[in-house]
Amino acid sequence: MRHTALVRRVGCLSLLLWTATFGQDVPVTTLKQIGLFALPSNPSRISGVASAGGVLWFLLRNGNWSELLATDVAGGNPTQFAIQPSAKKGSSLTGGICASADGRIAVGREGAVEIYQRGGALLETIPVPAYDCVLDQELRVRSGTGVDFLNGARVESHFAAPQLPKFSQVNLLELTDRRVGLLDSTEGVFYTLDQQTGNWLRHPLAAPEFQAIRSLPAHEEGAVTFVMSPRVAGEEFYVLSNPTYRKQGAKVLRFDFQGNLRARYLCPLPTSVAPPTGTNPNGYLTPFSVVVMDRTLLLISWSQKVVASYSLD
Repeated sequence: MRHTALVRRVGCLSLLLWTATFGQDVPVTTLKQIGLFALPSNPSRISGVASAGGVLWFLLRNGNWSELLATDVAGGNPTQFAIQPSAKKGSSLTGGICASADGRIAVGREGAVEIYQRGGALLETIPVPAYDCVLDQELRVRSGTGVDFLNGARVESHFAAPQLPKFSQVNLLELTDRRVGLLDSTEGVFYTLDQQTGNWLRHPLAAPEFQAIRSLPAHEEGAVTFVMSPRVAGEEFYVLSNPTYRKQGAKVLRFDFQGNLRARYLCPLPTSVAPPTGTNPNGYLTPFSVVVMDRTLLLISWSQKVVASYSLD
């Protein structure tokens, strides 16, 4: 009995220390909405978002038709062009896009990556599979086997992926100094790559917002994601926390590259951004991704094609 009581006291103390260490003492900051804009009302849907160099990119798709739309942080200075049909029959887009600060945009297809100028000219097609990518001076891609670093069209280095859950949802992130990271949203774990050894360093993420998901029973098929749409800004990355409660607002979390929680933001959601429905009678924004540009946080609804902006100052 005494041993049991001691174990319980130690267990409770460990839980308290874990809770305090992993985010309970990080306050929630409510952000002020400063803007709202909608994309063209043609019958398309956002299927990818990227940003770099002050340019916000949208991949728009409707059936077999696809195009890229580039705007500034407020939706101005739009540039729009159709993606050229692939010469390979049945080569569909994977949805993965990434942008560079010099105005280029890369689009993943089955078995290849196409790189375009902002004006719409196709610069090159690189025969490498890519679920998603990062693009600066060089291209790095994530495939089913791991991460490839490319030099031109040639794979310069290949790194096997870390051991991940069966139904993992993973994003490739561009870090500083040509480094990359992987975020597994189903386990809430951030991995950074040691390029010298090829090992992935594991950084479990924790925040008060994750407690509700961790208490859910395990599922044999599929998984509930802790976060969505990770975006790097400086030496940190932002994620949209699951779930989003419309009346309360969207929760956005900011972590450093060691997986430490640095900030928690609450973004009240605008209403009347879409026609009312039975499940959303007030027409609340339904965010699917987050982007940070110029000290401005953007919440983007892929289905409603609406972008709300919030000040981080």
